[in-house]
Formats: sequence, C-alpha cells, structure tokens
Amino acid sequence: HDTRTRATIMRRDQAKISSIDDMKTFIRYNNYTNDPLAFGDPTATISARGDLMEKQLCYGAYDAKVASVREIKGKKKTIHVVAGPTYSDVEPFDFTKVDGCTKMKRHGLKEGPMTFEWFTVETKFEA
Repeated sequence: HDTRTRATIMRRDQAKISSIDDMKTFIRYNNYTNDPLAFGDPTATISARGDLMEKQLCYGAYDAKVASVREIKGKKKTIHVVAGPTYSDVEPFDFTKVDGCTKMKRHGLKEGPMTFEWFTVETKFEA
C-alpha cells in the first residue's frame, strides 16, 4: 500500500502536521481537482468521496476521528470526532442528489447538505 495515492499524499504532507487541528484538516483532505497526486480522482485522496466521480457512487470517507497520545493518556481522555463526508475542499455531500444513495433516506439521515462540525468526546478508555 505504500505506493498508493493516499500513502504518497501522506508522505508529502506529514511534515505539515504539528497539532490536532492540523491533523483534523489533513484527515478530511480532498482537493482532488488541484492535487496532482490525486490525478483528478476524488476517491484517491485522504478523505475519499465517490459521489464526486463522474459516475456517482455512494461510498467513501463518512466520518473522521482524531486523537493524540497526550489527550488519550490525559485526565479527560478526549477524542475529536466529525460525522459526514468532508466538505473542506469540495462541495458538501447531499445524498438526495446522488442516485446510488437514495436508500440512505430510509435510514433517517439528514436531508440536504451534510456540514457537521468537529466535536470532542471524553471517553472512559484506559490507556
């Protein structure tokens, strides 16, 4: 897997990550239209989006979780979480606009663009 596009993007950008906020931005990265390593493929980035392909598919990264060793081993044991596909570098996901995703409507998911924000969860995890 070390020659795949995601691995190549990770090697290129890893030095830019020096904080939780940097990691949260990186893990949601999908600038497939401008990133030469993605070759114009929205599924070949860090946060894949199949719905952005010419033949739309309902798959890809649908959430993200980020934690640091310091926060996990800390008093509060926090984890950062966001729901929904990325919309940082691309339009927000809206399953009602993707033919292959219409079944999701039956599961009670939010209609319209999914633009959820990050939130922090305190866990009972013992590190």
